[in-house]
Amino acid sequence: MTSISTTSESTVHDLRGDPLLTIPELAEITRTSPKTVYDWRLKGVGPASIRVGRAILFRTSDVSAWLDSRRQAA
Repeated sequence: MTSISTTSESTVHDLRGDPLLTIPELAEITRTSPKTVYDWRLKGVGPASIRVGRAILFRTSDVSAWLDSRRQAA
């Protein structure tokens, strides 16, 4: 399983204690732009997201699982 490190002291966690990532944080982890993350959401190809008010958040466990599912043999 892919491990995602969150270094922000203001990291928000869900009720299970799983850190939640914002779109800019996910874009940084995946080395893409925030626009790409928005496009993934619209196309339904990115990791599962959670909408809380106006915020769109991603559980690190969902991101790890999504990254693992995209792994290709070398």
